[in-house]
Amino acid sequence: FFFFKQKTAYEMLRSLVGSEMCIRDSSQSLQEELIKSQALLRETRILSQCAHELRTPLNGSINFLNCAIRSQNVPYEVKKDMVMPAMNCTKYMLHLVNDYLDSAQIQVKKMKLNILPVKIKKVIDDALELFRFQAEAKQLL
Repeated sequence: FFFFKQKTAYEMLRSLVGSEMCIRDSSQSLQEELIKSQALLRETRILSQCAHELRTPLNGSINFLNCAIRSQNVPYEVKKDMVMPAMNCTKYMLHLVNDYLDSAQIQVKKMKLNILPVKIKKVIDDALELFRFQAEAKQLL
């Protein structure tokens, strides 16, 4: 025969109270996490809406700059020194907006990453071109 030590009523009550406090703490932690995630979701939605609003004028600027590039009335030097850098900056801004929207989609698990190779020389050349006009204005080149 096995004899089990009987717990006193006080020990049983103390055990139950401890368990209830653990459950209450866990429930409170879950509730806090839920509130945080809901706030993050609201913030992501608001920023995504703002980013979508930026796309329209950026695409309009790109179309306008494309017209200037194709125009016979715009001198080559103006295209090279002003229109192309403006085009590159506008495209860069559009990429930033699109990257933000993509990261928001990834954050809410609506998109998966697809890692592709990058031509690093082109990335560096494009970055240098963005700052060429400013560097020339400051006589750094």
